[in-house]
Amino acid sequence: MIEYIFNEWGFIAYPVVMLFALVGMIYLDRRTAKQRVLTDEDYIAIMARQSESSEYNIFHMAAKDWNVSKEKVEQDFRDYLLRSQLPYYMRDFVRRKKEDVRNRRFA
Repeated sequence: MIEYIFNEWGFIAYPVVMLFALVGMIYLDRRTAKQRVLTDEDYIAIMARQSESSEYNIFHMAAKDWNVSKEKVEQDFRDYLLRSQLPYYMRDFVRRKKEDVRNRRFA
């Protein structure tokens, strides 16, 4: 009996099962995304998207507050790309701007 249903209705049953599986995976992905703790690197990427610029520009914005030279920013940005090391002025900038990023007011 079950074989008959799947043989005759398989063209409907399989897509319905796949649809439920897909909806379940999307639900679980969104649920776990809300619980994930954002890193400083995540905040920098979000800042770049919200301001419609690049992470490179975010480095320069942060450097203005600390009067860091352009050469130092260039070197620090290379270190960030190669080793994921953030300089002190970027960590301070991210710390001060986290609330703006959360409220989508960073621009």
